[in-house]
Amino acid sequence: MKLLLTVATALFCLFSFAQQKPNSLSAKEKKEGWQLLFDGKTTRGWHTYNKTEIGEAWKVANGALYLDTTQKDGWQTKGGGDIVHEKVLTNFHLKLEWKISKDGNSGPGQMPG
Repeated sequence: MKLLLTVATALFCLFSFAQQKPNSLSAKEKKEGWQLLFDGKTTRGWHTYNKTEIGEAWKVANGALYLDTTQKDGWQTKGGGDIVHEKVLTNFHLKLEWKISKDGNSGPGQMPG
Protein backbone atom coordinates (compact mmCIF):
# COMPACT_ATOMS: atom_id res chain seq x y z
CA MET A 1 0.00 0.00 0.00
CA LYS A 2 2.84 2.41 0.88
CA LEU A 3 4.53 1.65 -2.44
CA LEU A 4 1.31 2.34 -4.34
CA LEU A 5 0.85 5.65 -2.50
CA THR A 6 4.47 6.64 -3.21
CA VAL A 7 4.14 5.83 -6.91
CA ALA A 8 0.82 7.70 -7.13
CA THR A 9 2.36 10.75 -5.43
CA ALA A 10 5.38 10.67 -7.77
CA LEU A 11 3.13 10.44 -10.84
CA PHE A 12 0.99 13.31 -9.58
CA CYS A 13 4.09 15.50 -9.09
CA LEU A 14 5.45 14.55 -12.51
CA PHE A 15 2.09 15.33 -14.12
CA SER A 16 1.88 18.66 -12.28
CA PHE A 17 5.32 19.73 -13.48
CA ALA A 18 4.56 18.59 -17.02
CA GLN A 19 1.40 20.72 -17.03
CA GLN A 20 3.27 23.88 -16.09
CA LYS A 21 4.30 25.91 -19.13
CA PRO A 22 8.01 26.58 -19.58
CA ASN A 23 9.13 29.88 -18.11
CA SER A 24 6.02 30.30 -16.01
CA LEU A 25 5.20 30.33 -12.34
CA SER A 26 2.86 27.93 -10.64
CA ALA A 27 0.16 29.28 -8.34
CA LYS A 28 2.25 28.15 -5.37
CA GLU A 29 5.37 29.96 -6.66
CA LYS A 30 3.35 33.14 -7.23
CA LYS A 31 1.95 32.90 -3.70
CA GLU A 32 5.50 32.47 -2.36
CA GLY A 33 6.51 35.71 -4.09
CA TRP A 34 8.61 34.37 -6.97
CA GLN A 35 8.99 36.73 -9.95
CA LEU A 36 10.04 35.94 -13.51
CA LEU A 37 12.89 38.03 -14.87
CA PHE A 38 12.63 36.49 -18.33
CA ASP A 39 9.31 35.99 -20.12
CA GLY A 40 10.64 33.29 -22.46
CA LYS A 41 9.76 35.34 -25.54
CA THR A 42 11.55 38.70 -25.46
CA THR A 43 14.52 40.50 -23.94
CA ARG A 44 12.13 42.91 -22.21
CA GLY A 45 13.63 44.21 -18.96
CA TRP A 46 17.23 43.41 -19.92
CA HIS A 47 19.97 45.73 -21.15
CA THR A 48 23.71 45.65 -21.68
CA TYR A 49 25.62 46.83 -18.62
CA ASN A 50 26.05 50.65 -18.64
CA LYS A 51 23.75 50.99 -21.67
CA THR A 52 20.01 51.52 -22.11
CA GLU A 53 19.38 48.75 -24.68
CA ILE A 54 20.40 45.13 -25.02
CA GLY A 55 22.99 44.28 -27.68
CA GLU A 56 21.69 42.83 -30.96
CA ALA A 57 23.65 39.59 -30.43
CA TRP A 58 21.34 38.64 -27.54
CA LYS A 59 18.53 36.49 -28.95
CA VAL A 60 15.51 34.52 -27.76
CA ALA A 61 14.55 31.16 -29.27
CA ASN A 62 12.64 28.15 -27.94
CA GLY A 63 12.10 29.84 -24.58
CA ALA A 64 15.82 30.50 -24.05
CA LEU A 65 17.83 33.71 -23.90
CA TYR A 66 21.21 33.24 -25.59
CA LEU A 67 24.17 35.05 -27.08
CA ASP A 68 24.62 34.58 -30.83
CA THR A 69 28.41 34.41 -31.12
CA THR A 70 28.59 34.26 -34.92
CA GLN A 71 29.63 37.93 -35.30
CA LYS A 72 33.02 38.63 -33.73
CA ASP A 73 34.75 41.91 -32.88
CA GLY A 74 38.23 40.64 -32.09
CA TRP A 75 37.77 37.95 -29.45
CA GLN A 76 34.43 39.36 -28.25
CA THR A 77 30.98 38.99 -29.74
CA LYS A 78 29.82 42.07 -31.64
CA GLY A 79 26.62 43.38 -30.03
CA GLY A 80 27.09 41.14 -26.98
CA GLY A 81 28.38 42.20 -23.59
CA ASP A 82 27.20 41.50 -20.08
CA ILE A 83 23.49 41.99 -19.54
CA VAL A 84 21.64 43.08 -16.42
CA HIS A 85 17.98 43.35 -15.49
CA GLU A 86 16.23 46.65 -14.92
CA LYS A 87 14.90 45.51 -11.53
CA VAL A 88 17.18 46.19 -8.59
CA LEU A 89 16.72 43.29 -6.20
CA THR A 90 18.08 42.71 -2.72
CA ASN A 91 17.88 39.69 -0.43
CA PHE A 92 16.76 37.26 -3.10
CA HIS A 93 17.08 33.66 -4.25
CA LEU A 94 17.92 33.13 -7.91
CA LYS A 95 16.68 29.99 -9.62
CA LEU A 96 17.63 29.34 -13.23
CA GLU A 97 18.36 26.72 -15.83
CA TRP A 98 21.74 27.06 -17.50
CA LYS A 99 22.53 25.37 -20.78
CA ILE A 100 26.09 25.07 -21.99
CA SER A 101 27.65 22.92 -24.67
CA LYS A 102 29.91 20.00 -23.82
CA ASP A 103 33.32 21.27 -22.68
CA GLY A 104 31.92 24.81 -22.68
CA ASN A 105 33.37 27.60 -20.57
CA SER A 106 31.49 30.53 -19.04
CA GLY A 107 34.46 32.89 -19.08
CA PRO A 108 38.15 33.44 -19.66
CA GLY A 109 40.79 31.41 -17.92
CA GLN A 110 41.24 27.74 -17.38
CA MET A 111 39.77 25.32 -14.91
CA PRO A 112 42.28 24.21 -12.28
CA GLY A 113 43.84 20.86 -13.20
